[in-house]
Amino acid sequence: EASSHINYLEIYVIYYALWLWGESLRGCEVLIWTDNTTAEANVRDLWGKAAFIPLLKAVWLLCVKFDVRLRPVPIRSKVNVEADSLSRQDWVVFAESVGLSKAKARALARRETWVLRELEQLVSIQAARVTDYDDWMIVKWVFDDLWMKYGPFDVDAATDLWGSNSYMRPEATWNIVKDACSVAWDLLNVYCNPPYSRIRDFLVRFLYCKQRSPMGTSAVFVLPVWDDGPGKGTYWNLVTEHPEVFRVVSEFPVGTALFTSPNQLGTSRKYAGPTKWPVVVVRVGPEPLNTVIDLSKWTSNPSLLV
Repeated sequence: EASSHINYLEIYVIYYALWLWGESLRGCEVLIWTDNTTAEANVRDLWGKAAFIPLLKAVWLLCVKFDVRLRPVPIRSKVNVEADSLSRQDWVVFAESVGLSKAKARALARRETWVLRELEQLVSIQAARVTDYDDWMIVKWVFDDLWMKYGPFDVDAATDLWGSNSYMRPEATWNIVKDACSVAWDLLNVYCNPPYSRIRDFLVRFLYCKQRSPMGTSAVFVLPVWDDGPGKGTYWNLVTEHPEVFRVVSEFPVGTALFTSPNQLGTSRKYAGPTKWPVVVVRVGPEPLNTVIDLSKWTSNPSLLV
């Protein structure tokens, strides 16, 4: 009975993946994205219902054998399309999610060799392109200079789950789980090299907290200069329209060796090469602002303003 329960099956997938790929994962910390809260808790604690204990023990033994650490992380079901559609054998939804036609979806349902090979090639191509375009860690001499001038910082607002792309201790970091766009910045001095896809959200969230707690809330932001012109509602418009708030304290021209990025061949980092755009560091000090910014103009996401 237990072996047919959805929670058991979710954990079994993790066991099977470790059994299948454990040797190639040796020495790694493996991120487990799951929309099943029970499986998340059971794998995190390696404990659960009595019927699940033998399976959890088998997971633990494989982790020991291959020196693998598991870190389960929740994911919303609506963004877990590929895994959900595969588990339900909904080939049409799966095919659409990976860019295949409905005709090929029907062929997948029949397990036709030619479409399986095409899917394998597609997965290989996509895997080769995997890069975290939001993970740009500033070089240490720049961070040290910012720390000396504007630190000490209480928190690094944009890191990976382990804080491995931060110079601060892991407990002083925010990440995808403890999201900077939902926590309080009030009364903190924050260092922030925000993910490029969410820069405006980070700035808006900070300003909301700054206007809520005007004395003692401060931040340093590392920003690319992406100027699309005035009136576009971009993060750069927000910065340049309020120079009395965002004070530019450092400027780096195009071609500066300024960032490292993840090394796809291992756990270390590599220099990302010369920058293709100017980069600035802006500072918002701990003193109250002399202006009030209407933040509703800069976001359509109400959760940033609560």
